[in-house]
Amino acid sequence: MAVQGTVSRKMSKKTFPADLLSPSEWKVFYVLSTRREPLSTKETMVELTRIDPESSWVFNTVQTLLKRLVEKGFLTREEVYGSTSPRATPVYRLAMPYDEALRLHLLRFLDQFALAGQRDIDLIARLLHDYAAQGS
Repeated sequence: MAVQGTVSRKMSKKTFPADLLSPSEWKVFYVLSTRREPLSTKETMVELTRIDPESSWVFNTVQTLLKRLVEKGFLTREEVYGSTSPRATPVYRLAMPYDEALRLHLLRFLDQFALAGQRDIDLIARLLHDYAAQGS
């Protein structure tokens, strides 16, 4: 679902969550955005390793990142009970659409760094064009 509409130059503080995501948190958020069903910590760790085999993802780190994403309002946590264990397993899903989270981060970036107005916007547009042309 693409977010549409115009963007004002100055965003109100209420527009953004209190904290935006770190690069590692963003990878976790991205992984959950690619799945329709919620994921457990272990399933999230397996997916992170699949898409980013160069990094070493450990259970406790992924668990901490998931907890932070819930605290920041980007994920929700649910408890599910399986047939093989009497204990509940926490699973996580997006609390907001991926496109909306990306939009929030990009708008924050523009508010913070595009201080020269149109000149900076033009430079960012050229950089995005070059980046897309590289196939990245």
